[in-house]
Amino acid sequence: MTYNPTIGLGIIHLDFTVPQGKTPTGRLFTLPEKAPVPAALIELQSATPSADGRGGIWMDKGSRVIQTDAITAPGRYIINISGFFEVTNG
Repeated sequence: MTYNPTIGLGIIHLDFTVPQGKTPTGRLFTLPEKAPVPAALIELQSATPSADGRGGIWMDKGSRVIQTDAITAPGRYIINISGFFEVTNG
């Protein structure tokens, strides 16, 4: 994660592979405990959304969990998710 505390802008770089026959859902990754958290929902549609619209990747406001509702296409994913972040005390 790259984070500029002066303006609150952050970029999370993801580079992962989805194996053939697997469909990840729910938690993909978790940021470290002291990492900044999104100030609002940040999200992006993966490069290969499913026919029913699934394939999104997001972080809820205040969360350190990066999650998905189902990435159905196997392959390598290289994604940058940008948004505004804030440092919390807890």
